[in-house]
Amino acid sequence: MPRPVFVSLRTKLLIGTILIVAALMAAVTAVVEHRQRTTIIEEVHRRGIAMAEGLAGVSAGALLLYNFTALEQNVVRFDRETDVVSAMILDRFGQVVAHSRAPSAVGSTLSDAMPARSVASSVRKSIFCSAQ
Repeated sequence: MPRPVFVSLRTKLLIGTILIVAALMAAVTAVVEHRQRTTIIEEVHRRGIAMAEGLAGVSAGALLLYNFTALEQNVVRFDRETDVVSAMILDRFGQVVAHSRAPSAVGSTLSDAMPARSVASSVRKSIFCSAQ
């Protein structure tokens, strides 16, 4: 029969302390990572809304006057931002008035859910933007 290994009380306390500290560090890391992720997502959302409102403010006059050239220029200028994937301006009926990536979509009505939500949105009924 093998002889039991003697482990001192000091060693046991040291191992226990290390395990507790490691578990606490893992828990704190998980909480901090979750909070940072949530904060980053909220900030990106706020920036997207601010950018959409900016495009809406710049394009409101051109949309009222049906100045499609100015609307296209606004959308292209907006699309140059690094965080923007594409931008489009919808009229109150949900038809595309200007699109940054697909000018052939102008005059069409999009069938996916995002433009429908943007038309019903209280932020700006004439703006739809897609950001990363």
